[in-house]
Amino acid sequence: PVLDNAGTVSNSGPSNLTSTIDWTVTNSGVIVANPYNLQFEQSLTQESGSLEVASGAMLSVSSSFGHTLTIQGGVLEGKGEVSGSIVNSGTIHPGDSPGILTIGFGTLTNESGAELAVDIAGTTPGLQYSQLNDSGGQAWLHNLGLAVTFDNGFVPAVGQAFVIWTNTQINGVFSSLAGIQAGGVVLVPQYSPTMVTLVAANNPALLSPSITNNTFSFSFQSTAGLTNVVQYTPSLSPAVWQTLTKIVGDGLIESFTDNLSTNTSRFYRVTFE
Repeated sequence: PVLDNAGTVSNSGPSNLTSTIDWTVTNSGVIVANPYNLQFEQSLTQESGSLEVASGAMLSVSSSFGHTLTIQGGVLEGKGEVSGSIVNSGTIHPGDSPGILTIGFGTLTNESGAELAVDIAGTTPGLQYSQLNDSGGQAWLHNLGLAVTFDNGFVPAVGQAFVIWTNTQINGVFSSLAGIQAGGVVLVPQYSPTMVTLVAANNPALLSPSITNNTFSFSFQSTAGLTNVVQYTPSLSPAVWQTLTKIVGDGLIESFTDNLSTNTSRFYRVTFE
């Protein structure tokens, strides 16, 4: 049989058993693993709607015979655990604004349109900001955009760090960043082999730009411990950014002068390495 759900599917106890669905499932409604384990023996495809995993519960898709959890749209969210071979082009939203969502066995592959949504309202993972916890599997960040929401008026202080993804085997970097600025602070992704951390830094906005005889100069606020990359492009149609120099931040105002310009106009930006 095939279960095409446009309503609500939710499991119930007892707590020492796992509810099992041995059908191919397509979801455009709501599927909830709450409060116990919900296992799919065949592929589960979400076209829209939501998959919700409550704290202490696990939603799993058997990886036998190539079965997958495919998220074409909608959201995967909650504070429990989800396991299986996940192919995502929808939204993964750890927690219930916020919380920790765990990926158990399997892999996570992101396709075009995929997004990781993170809420931040403080510095405690799970309680004040969202975190995705992996059990050590492979995770591909290619095609995955990051969308940050600051809750309750929270603005991070420079130097504060938020581990939003931990205990995984990271491949690649986020394809796009949204919502990462709050006031004069910007969150900078730092990637390691096993985690992704957002570090609050000074926004390196260009200050006091000037031009004299094709010599361009400006300054910007650096952040101690982070490296800034100064780039330029002669045109924005299209923009072809080229690196001029890298500057290790010390928390002070850094000055830059471009003495080698042969252009009467240039466009500059300062990013993070």
